[in-house]
Amino acid sequence: MLHGRIFFLRALNNSITLFYTSCAIGALPLGLFITSDEFEVTLEKAINLLKTILLPYAFFGRGPQLGPEVFLMDDSSAERNALQICWPRGKSYL
Repeated sequence: MLHGRIFFLRALNNSITLFYTSCAIGALPLGLFITSDEFEVTLEKAINLLKTILLPYAFFGRGPQLGPEVFLMDDSSAERNALQICWPRGKSYL
């Protein structure tokens, strides 16, 4: 099992977003995106890029297309909407 069931999305500032997941020893970084904005379309493109490099058994065997079961994130409608577009079966929590 490389990636866990929970996916964390953390905007460090207006241009840096950190993607990570849970694992046996804590948090495992999946990606870091440096962008010009935090718009929904930008985050959607970043998540779709991330999906192309994840292994087939990512997210506890669900795979990158099905995605994680749970998203934990800041209170951002752009983040929520982008995750819902990319992984509609996941549940979002603040």
